[in-house]
Amino acid sequence: MGKRRNKQSTILQQQPFDNVCKSLLEGHEQEMLPFFLENAEFVEAVNVEVLRTPLRVDRVYKILYWDRPAILDLEFESGGDAKIAIRLANYHTYYLGKFERPVVTVVVYLFPTSEAESPFEEECGPEKLMIFYFHTLCLWKLDAEYFVRKHAISMYAFLPTMNGANEQMLLDALNELSQHYEGDDVHLANQLKWLGVLLRRSETMSIDDKVAVREQLNM
Repeated sequence: MGKRRNKQSTILQQQPFDNVCKSLLEGHEQEMLPFFLENAEFVEAVNVEVLRTPLRVDRVYKILYWDRPAILDLEFESGGDAKIAIRLANYHTYYLGKFERPVVTVVVYLFPTSEAESPFEEECGPEKLMIFYFHTLCLWKLDAEYFVRKHAISMYAFLPTMNGANEQMLLDALNELSQHYEGDDVHLANQLKWLGVLLRRSETMSIDDKVAVREQLNM
């Protein structure tokens, strides 16, 4: 009973960040996916609900990878998971069978935590039964200034999770977001809302910087 409660608690903690990533990506896949997987080109999103899979997945896309048709399984994680590699392997084989295309898996870690190591190897005695490779991307290791220099506005909500993010950078980003979405209050509110959600959990910014940015968000 205790294990079930702990599992349910973990899922509930993850859900707000699942919603963040889903909302931020929708409509911006063409621009954003190459930041998560180099040499990937967005083709179309896959409606996971239509596939009726019992597996939990975040975002699934048809892409061109190195100019070849493939499937991208993009997983966002807000914490560590000792069994994530087995879960990812389940997703991989499911989508390989479903689409008969190579499946590329990317785990995006939003906040500092332990990382899964690739490849995952299944062994029995001296025999290797499976070797499964996947990519990992830790946002706290990315350079926030890089995205600001590129004016990658679709990625600005993730800035609080990145290395080098500070008060002035975030305030400048807020101004740029306001100018970019001038006259489109719905999309602006969405970006600011999710930036605030990630800011509250951020471990890369000082408390004083976070308070100052939150005050500006409230205004």
